[in-house]
Amino acid sequence: MIYCISDIHGRIDLFEKMLDKINLKQGDTLYVLGDSIDRGGGLEVVKKCKELYDKGLLKYIQGNHEFNFIQTVAKGYKKKSVLISDINYLDELERQRKELKEKSNNIAKKQTANLFDLVSVGKCLSEMFKNVNSVKIINESIGKSLQVLPLFVGMESYKTISDVNNLSDKEFTDLLNFMIQSPFEEEVVVNGKKFILVHAGKRKTEDKFDILYNMFVRGDFYMNKTNMKNTTIIFGHTTTRDIKIKKYKTLETPYTIWYDDIYHDKICIDCGASYPNGQLACLRLDDMKEFYVVNERKTITPVSYINSKYEHLQNVYGKFLDDFQIDLEKFDEFNENFGGVLTLKTKEDLYGILQNEKKEYNIK
Repeated sequence: MIYCISDIHGRIDLFEKMLDKINLKQGDTLYVLGDSIDRGGGLEVVKKCKELYDKGLLKYIQGNHEFNFIQTVAKGYKKKSVLISDINYLDELERQRKELKEKSNNIAKKQTANLFDLVSVGKCLSEMFKNVNSVKIINESIGKSLQVLPLFVGMESYKTISDVNNLSDKEFTDLLNFMIQSPFEEEVVVNGKKFILVHAGKRKTEDKFDILYNMFVRGDFYMNKTNMKNTTIIFGHTTTRDIKIKKYKTLETPYTIWYDDIYHDKICIDCGASYPNGQLACLRLDDMKEFYVVNERKTITPVSYINSKYEHLQNVYGKFLDDFQIDLEKFDEFNENFGGVLTLKTKEDLYGILQNEKKEYNIK
């Protein structure tokens, strides 16, 4: 059996439910048409896809989010641990520079210099030159990495960055290579019918590497005839919600697979899995059976991720309030720190503020 799925966007919860539904067996192939990262999650889906690929059950096609991820890494993005290591190395280089400078100055202070001193000064200067070059290279490297971070933000890659920072170097390299080596389209024939599987769209052209069109096109593709004889294009990228709004001026929920009812040459399977009212869709090409897993979330970014950040702030603020309460319990000492200007009424007011703050921020 041949299955197609697209635009999972980090929703490992929906993907795992879909895998349970379709129940892949040896001989089956699941084609993932890109954009499995960002927005609703990070790299969990790609990790699962690679596992299935290694078992011979899945084939992966690059989407624009994978393409941009690869390009951003190529432009100099570094993991947090690598950046910290670079910054620590800069500190070490600065320590070495000061040491060399001091050594050179001490030699220069001598009344008379011998040949050994001259050689030592020359060696110090040579080492300092290497030091300066190293500092320059590392600074440029750090600068490049920081410059590309906004590109991740633009792609809603918050969780993806977090996942990258938690991967080992080998895991990161393996996943990156998996995405890099994935093709931009696949052609399959099922029951005598020809399908081209691609992320965003496909046009008739002599250019075998029509990459940007395949991954980024929207209305220019789905609003027009493909002119590809006896071929059906299966694609994602644009949600079926947006297609139906643009073509029919209607909005129906939950979003479902769209079949081109005019040209009969294309099918969109991106049903907005990471959006409210969306669902993850899967199409089996052998009998055109549709499978769906409904998205129950009301936000695009996982609430659990938002909560984890809020809980961190709660913990930080809670620690401050706990320290504050300890100080209040030692009111006399606390008052002394303020120059003895506090009164008992002030203490009661401070306690009131403390309790209100704890109640408002749900801090025990």
